[in-house]
Amino acid sequence: MTIAAAYRVDQNGAPFMGEVKVSVHVENAYDREFADRGLWNPDRVKTAIVEMVVDTGSTLPVLPEHIVAQLGLRRLYQTPAKLADGTVRNVWIASGAQFRFLSRICIVDCVVGPSEMPALLGQIPLEEMDLLVDCRQQTLIVASTDGPRIRI
Repeated sequence: MTIAAAYRVDQNGAPFMGEVKVSVHVENAYDREFADRGLWNPDRVKTAIVEMVVDTGSTLPVLPEHIVAQLGLRRLYQTPAKLADGTVRNVWIASGAQFRFLSRICIVDCVVGPSEMPALLGQIPLEEMDLLVDCRQQTLIVASTDGPRIRI
C-alpha cells in the first residue's frame, strides 16, 4: 500500500473521506434568458447534467471542453491559472454557465478544461449557492435553510 493510500483508509480498509461528487444541472444562461423573455422556444436552451467533483481548493468551476461546446458557452479570454500541483498554465475562461443544485442557482464564469479532465465545482458557485460540504455523507448541503443566504 502506498503512503497516499494509507491516509485514505482506516485500519479496516474503509475510507475516511473521499471525493465528493454531485450531479449538477448546467445550462447556457444566455439561452435561458432568451427563453424566459419569450424570444425563443425553451426547447432551444442548451443544458447538461454534469457529474462534478467538489473542489474546495478551486476558485472557479472547471468544465471540460466538450461540455463547454455542448452548452455553447462563449470563451472570453485566456489567463494564467495555478494548478493544484503548483504549475501555472494559460486557461480559457468561458461565460454564462448557469448551475442549479438543491434548488439553488448561480451564474458564473468557468475555466475550460481538457475534455478528459473531470468537471470541478469550485468555491465561487458553492458560496453563491450557499452550499457546504458534508464530508460524512460525501455530498453538499444547504448552509442556511431559514436565514439569509447573502452576507454583506
